[in-house]
Amino acid sequence: MNTPRRLLILVFTCLVASAITYAQSPREQLNQMVQQLQQTPNDNALREKIIKLALTVKPSPALPSEAERRMTRGGVAFKGATSVADYRVAAKEFEQATLAAPWYGEAYFNLGVAQDKAEDYDAALRSLQLATLASPGSKDAEKLSYAVEFRKESNSPEARAMKQKTRDEDLLKSLEGVVFSYSHPDLEVRYRISHGRAVRSDRRLAPGGSLCGDGGRRSGPIGEQTTCLEPWNTVPLVGRRGENFVYRIEIAEDGQTLRMESPGGRNSAQYDYLFKRQ
Repeated sequence: MNTPRRLLILVFTCLVASAITYAQSPREQLNQMVQQLQQTPNDNALREKIIKLALTVKPSPALPSEAERRMTRGGVAFKGATSVADYRVAAKEFEQATLAAPWYGEAYFNLGVAQDKAEDYDAALRSLQLATLASPGSKDAEKLSYAVEFRKESNSPEARAMKQKTRDEDLLKSLEGVVFSYSHPDLEVRYRISHGRAVRSDRRLAPGGSLCGDGGRRSGPIGEQTTCLEPWNTVPLVGRRGENFVYRIEIAEDGQTLRMESPGGRNSAQYDYLFKRQ
């Protein structure tokens, strides 16, 4: 076969292929794109193209049985959910429904609701954006996205840290003057919360009791009491936590216990004591 003839056949083949592609109906194009998405489910740009194309198809594409099945399963999982992990299970079912019918606005809306409950806020906002695209006349997805945006901001690491800081500071203020105590066989140790500090005082219960960690003085009357001198046993608190060069302490969030720890080292032994509120 001579070269001009081969060239002519190649041009004719390309024209036929182009004509076949051009002749595809919107519904056929939609089916082809759905099959492509099912091979690449993370292609959000393709999802948007499918949604926009489906809106032009009249009558609207029929809902596949697999989409109905996944929607039902997701609804059951969502209704019985009691934890973040449970809502993630529901979200996976709704996600499969959007894969079976990528133009289905209700599936994206349900997916966004489940992802919101699962605290996956970025994914929820994306799903609600697709729901709005698929159901342009509905305001439900748009309104819910505003709530999800707020929850996302409120649950950012910075927001959580600020909330915890506020809780800790409020707790510390409420504990002003409160005493936590722990009794050894020969010594009672107390921490009194005073102006953002935990101030230690000891009371001797037996002749062997060593006040304020003074290992050199174990004699003295039973009942003798002293407030330990700074900086050895006074711990400045930030929120409900604090430490000095020997001890670390942390007050429980309910304000009922105080834990005193010493990691041990050259000048101190290792301790881990739990003090109870008096």
